[in-house]
Amino acid sequence: MKARLLLTIAAFFCLPNQYSRGQTAVLPNDSVIEEINQNICSNFSSREYVGQQNTDAPPPVRTLEDAKDNVLTPEELELYQKLGLTNLGNGSYGCLVEDPDNPNRQYTIFKVKKLDQVLVVSTFLEEGKFIIGQQNAATDLFLEMIGFYTEIPKPYHSGIRRYFQEFYQRIVDGRIKPSSERTYAIDEPAATIAVYHPLRGDMRGTGLSLNIPLSTDIHN
Repeated sequence: MKARLLLTIAAFFCLPNQYSRGQTAVLPNDSVIEEINQNICSNFSSREYVGQQNTDAPPPVRTLEDAKDNVLTPEELELYQKLGLTNLGNGSYGCLVEDPDNPNRQYTIFKVKKLDQVLVVSTFLEEGKFIIGQQNAATDLFLEMIGFYTEIPKPYHSGIRRYFQEFYQRIVDGRIKPSSERTYAIDEPAATIAVYHPLRGDMRGTGLSLNIPLSTDIHN
């Protein structure tokens, strides 16, 4: 797996237009390796959700009846609390960001949800644009989930961080277009993939989602 991971990351930089079509993405409603101990959500919003006009990211493509395994273990709850993720209902955990143009409005910026045997970790770009600090915070969130739910060795996390930094730049430059059909391999053969996709519903923009296959042997 280690060798394939290195080849996957190297292939992304060498072949900018390559992607995998062989997997179905699950769509949800930004060195030195170091431990991430910060509350990611507190970087964006310290206000209470209650009473705010919240714009949530769209619901999953699959129905809620199809969503399984939404009960979190004590270890998962501890991690989510450390990161500042709040229960958003319907099995989703995440955090909101204040709209700089409307002080009475917040919208979803990060969301984590189990769908069947896949953990979907997403960051949302309203109008398709990153806000200040979003790229680094998204990478921190992705790496926390990769470290918790996969067996990808920590020495490879710095390479994955560089992978996402390049990914973000290609989104900003318009070289990666939103598509629900294109998936980008993060790890093989474990099939952790990323997908940059359009959003449906009230929130206009795009989402970048990491799909992590869940193993019954890890934290379960």
